[in-house]
Amino acid sequence: MTPPVAARSRTNNGNSLLPLIFAIISFTNLQLIKSENCTLCPNPAHTSQAGDNAAFPLPNGTFVKCSLAEELAPTGFFSDCAGLQNIAAQICECGVPTTDPFQCSLCGTGNSLPLPDRLVANKTCQAWEDAASEDFQMDCPVWQKSFGAYCGCDISADNYFDGFCQMCKDTILPRVNETVTLMSTDSDGGTFLYQEYCAWIEQDMNTKNDLNCSHFQTVYGDACQCGYEFERPTRSPTLSQPNTSNAKAVILSGFTGMGMSVVLTMMMMMR
Repeated sequence: MTPPVAARSRTNNGNSLLPLIFAIISFTNLQLIKSENCTLCPNPAHTSQAGDNAAFPLPNGTFVKCSLAEELAPTGFFSDCAGLQNIAAQICECGVPTTDPFQCSLCGTGNSLPLPDRLVANKTCQAWEDAASEDFQMDCPVWQKSFGAYCGCDISADNYFDGFCQMCKDTILPRVNETVTLMSTDSDGGTFLYQEYCAWIEQDMNTKNDLNCSHFQTVYGDACQCGYEFERPTRSPTLSQPNTSNAKAVILSGFTGMGMSVVLTMMMMMR
């Protein structure tokens, strides 16, 4: 016998409501209640000084950076505006908005470059400081411990290189304009060669969270002339490419600073 139409209709209607019920439950659990007039900081004229350096707890138990929480506040994402602001005042360092964005100085805040025209990795130290000032704030210590060390900044403190993997283990690069030639593959499977400066590789590697320091030193140490006599750095830019006419290739198995698994063809200068 064919089931009554009314009974079938009630069953279908019940099933069609399930997604809506689950959506309402999820919506309630996350406490996503409209509150468009809320700001992260109690004083609307203030802003989060912590920015990306502090994590703010969301109602569902996860965390976001204070800068993102500040963007979410006026969208109605949080149900309890007063509670939000109480937490933000403690975690996100609400205060008067900063007028000047953070700019990294190779020699530290308030210290000028002693040798802005010195040539390091074929660019002036001033050019490297300009690059550092446009990079992420969290990478500033890496800039200071790499190019800052090669640009005449004071590195005499015993702990200056703490947390930094030096290519030459316990000393700075003896020849800051030394290059290596890297061989990589393109998206079509072909290979190509390109040159990179040891000083830049040292800086770039130290921004990687998964850096294997001892492997990095083994792969690049000899090719970047670690242990050789220190060259006398230039104070004025010549912007001339290093002479590789007497170079020889050494094939090593390793990695580049760009996260590619490749074979390295190291160009070692015959001096």
